[in-house]
Amino acid sequence: MDERERLVEIMNSQGLNAKQLSLELGVSAGTISNIVGGRNKPSHDFLKGIAAVFPFISRDWLFMGEGDMYKPDYKPIKNETPDLF
Repeated sequence: MDERERLVEIMNSQGLNAKQLSLELGVSAGTISNIVGGRNKPSHDFLKGIAAVFPFISRDWLFMGEGDMYKPDYKPIKNETPDLF
């Protein structure tokens, strides 16, 4: 899995689109779009920004694609819509 695919996986896991992720990271939506579209590779500083915004993401996975996506002590919270009826 390359850096682009890992970025897409983060976006999917967090329920974010390119615009929402760009706001979280303080970059343009075009930057995200260019990376997701394969036109650009994420810079080291960009990946450091992701690590800062999502501290529960494993740096080994983020930077090198090794191990699990989440740090061992992280327990994902399911976004479940309550049944109102």
